[in-house]
Amino acid sequence: MVNTRKNRLLPVWVFKLVGFSSLATALIGVAIYLFKKYPPRRKLTREPAENTSEHVPIATQKSSWSKGFFGVRKNKKKMTISLKNTVLWNPSPDVNTPMYAFQENSIQILTRLSCLYDIYVIVHVNSEEEKGDIQRLLENASSTDGLFVDGVDNRKIIFCSEEEGKIHIIRHIEPHMHVEGGWEKDDGEDIIQKLKPFVSKLIWIQKRKDAPSHPNVELADLLMHTSIAQQDLIRLPILQQSHHEQFSKRDVIPAIPLYNANAREYLVQIGIGTPPQLFNVTLDTGSSDLWVPSSKCPATTCPYSRFIEKDSKTLNSTNKNFQVQYGSGSAQGKVVYDSVTINGNLTSTHQVMGLANTTQGMSGPSSASNEKASGILGLGFAGLMRDPQGDAPFILNLLNNNIINEPVFSIYLNKQGDYGYTGEIVIGGYETSRFTGQLSFLPVVTYGSTGKANLGETGSAENGVNKYWTIPGQAIAAYDVNGTQVYETRLDQLEPVILDTGTTLSYLPQAMVTSLLDLVTTNYTALALNSGTIQAYQVNCQDFTRQHLWFDFQFSPSTLTFSNDPVKIRVPLNEMVLPQDTNTMETATTCLFGIAPISTSFLNSVGSGWILGQTVLRSAYVVHDMLGLQVGIGAAANGYHSPTMDGEESNGVCVTPITFLLSAFFSLLTYLAIIMTE
Repeated sequence: MVNTRKNRLLPVWVFKLVGFSSLATALIGVAIYLFKKYPPRRKLTREPAENTSEHVPIATQKSSWSKGFFGVRKNKKKMTISLKNTVLWNPSPDVNTPMYAFQENSIQILTRLSCLYDIYVIVHVNSEEEKGDIQRLLENASSTDGLFVDGVDNRKIIFCSEEEGKIHIIRHIEPHMHVEGGWEKDDGEDIIQKLKPFVSKLIWIQKRKDAPSHPNVELADLLMHTSIAQQDLIRLPILQQSHHEQFSKRDVIPAIPLYNANAREYLVQIGIGTPPQLFNVTLDTGSSDLWVPSSKCPATTCPYSRFIEKDSKTLNSTNKNFQVQYGSGSAQGKVVYDSVTINGNLTSTHQVMGLANTTQGMSGPSSASNEKASGILGLGFAGLMRDPQGDAPFILNLLNNNIINEPVFSIYLNKQGDYGYTGEIVIGGYETSRFTGQLSFLPVVTYGSTGKANLGETGSAENGVNKYWTIPGQAIAAYDVNGTQVYETRLDQLEPVILDTGTTLSYLPQAMVTSLLDLVTTNYTALALNSGTIQAYQVNCQDFTRQHLWFDFQFSPSTLTFSNDPVKIRVPLNEMVLPQDTNTMETATTCLFGIAPISTSFLNSVGSGWILGQTVLRSAYVVHDMLGLQVGIGAAANGYHSPTMDGEESNGVCVTPITFLLSAFFSLLTYLAIIMTE
């Protein structure tokens, strides 16, 4: 019998090995692709109430203060703390024989603060014996509480023998914040006065009840009573459901809606007066004033809600005039004080505000929106208020009323086309489920006496004023669908970038706007809006919805120099265009480019810079910290998945559908070869 079976080039087991390997590769590819495309929810660090998503106080990115965290946090600001009379106290009645001990909860507070700040501990000692006693006390704290292992680097515990030496050390460290303590015989006022011009924020813990206050000095009698030590949180989610439903499951954490009015503005409901009169006001981080129309404002210019003064029992009227000017409108009236409620029980009493008798260009969005704007809630700094006079803007007044413990708020706008109640604002912290990756923190840029931003080597933070939520901008780049960089403009110097939720478009210098447009299309038309006060560009919608580009807006974590590892807001191209002839992108044929040339009148007042409005901010989760004078930025969890860009890490794996389809195809061919050769 003749054996007709052909000799194989390779044994069967080789084909099987290749086949099984290909199949395994295909399955692993599928798993990795699905994991990348649909990442799991971040594990909560504690059980939220009634299935609400996790909310985190600004003093921490996690509720656990474990060692692992300290390697994650980047761009910490410096904090110096005088150890005596803040963390340590002397219970001995004899000053010459001190017996130091830790203040109640001071170790826990320091540990929490170390997650937000790079802490330097300054200790003024009168003798080597006193130094030894304090060192032993700190060593015991290290062994029992882990404080100076996990929280404070023991190399940053600095002893000095003179008060002048302590001041010199603090100025050399250049902290963002300093905590100073005092007692009956030495309340620390001299140090506070000497540091006041050089440190942005001073916490003064003292026993004296009549101590003078200053704009950058916070008074307290214990460390645990300061705003930096508090961590209460008020969460204000915006849910796509009826007003009645959103309160039915929120017994502990109050909630209010924020309304996306056709991607033109974002509205939040507040109540003014006693009893509250309800208003939908524009949420605006680019201004600091709160105002609503009065009953005297004509219905032609104030067509929606108007405040009736005689119906409020808590109204305190004044003779001061109120006038505010925006890029696209203005309001005039008088200054009043009244209670302002933001969620039914969070009330800011004696809140300064404007009652507008006349307005121009402030009538709100188109009639297609179900909600109409009747006023503006400014969330900027006090330096931007039209008539500060010692009055506090809304967030700071909530702090002054002991309604919140930290002047912090975080905003999530969601995607452009998600109209209605689809975003979220958090007061007192931030929401972990609303961003991906880590938050990166940037300093808030101050403005000098000339109105120019304090940036670069020539800038000076001394006597600087906080106005806008301004951060240091350094570059813009663009990437295609494969992650290849196709455009970059690196600035000659750091530029101030204002984050403004009250602005529909974003604004850059003319040359940058047209160069970005040219990446996408040459078919665009310049036009004027609002009687020529704002220039914009009309484009074909499909030129933007059919292409896959990503714009990177890049920022430096330093106010002095450029960074090789900038913080980025990454925006997909389809978020950079707005429907013009209809209210939805699905039906629109003509659109507006989401970036417009910045006006020369604005540049004349601030010198230079950008304004990033809703077209950019929808792609970011932004934490605004009024006390820490910083902005936290994370990638908004809005369903977009950008490719790995040039120069960025891909976590060692780059998987696409083609990867596992090809693997599965070759696996099938291998099995067919095995069958045919058996």
